[in-house]
Amino acid sequence: MKATYRVGIILSVIAVLAAPLPCQSPPDHKASALWSVQLEAGAGNSGGEGTLEYGAAVSREIRHWLDIGAAVRGLSRIDHGMKDNLSREYHMETAYAALRLRPKMEPVPGVELAMPLEMGSGMLTYRYEHEYAEDMRWSEEILDQLNYAVYSAGIESLFRLVRHYSLVIRGGYRITSPIRTDLAETDELSGFWSDLGVSYRF
Repeated sequence: MKATYRVGIILSVIAVLAAPLPCQSPPDHKASALWSVQLEAGAGNSGGEGTLEYGAAVSREIRHWLDIGAAVRGLSRIDHGMKDNLSREYHMETAYAALRLRPKMEPVPGVELAMPLEMGSGMLTYRYEHEYAEDMRWSEEILDQLNYAVYSAGIESLFRLVRHYSLVIRGGYRITSPIRTDLAETDELSGFWSDLGVSYRF
């Protein structure tokens, strides 16, 4: 419930900040790049533990203040010390795909601020570590597997490096539908995230 309130507050702040964007004048350049591809990697929090996160996104500009697109993201817990009742270690891994809305503005030339909103679905898997899995059938190495809905809100800054490439710095909060498994809390995947990346516009 606390996670829901946090995302609600973040979305409210983003809505207030994004409201003036449609009123902005479009950038004054003739050959505006309409498509962009982003690659990112970073860290986050899942179930009170640190995570490694990575992702990619493709977006298209439909207004000078708004991009729409799709993203795929994955994460895994840094801590691989979880054990079953036979002391066999296993780990968590997950990936999801999401639709992406990205209100944006350019306060100064070469710097872009955006507020990406993502919503989609993913799959969570708990799998035995390789040393145990190699002695099992493929159907036995997975302890549990389930689907979930995911929502994410954040702040994104792009700093132009050269004509088509920009450095990306992002941060935000992610919330999912309840995780129904005996291996984790219901809010296992909800938490803050941050990452660095590169964007290519064409």
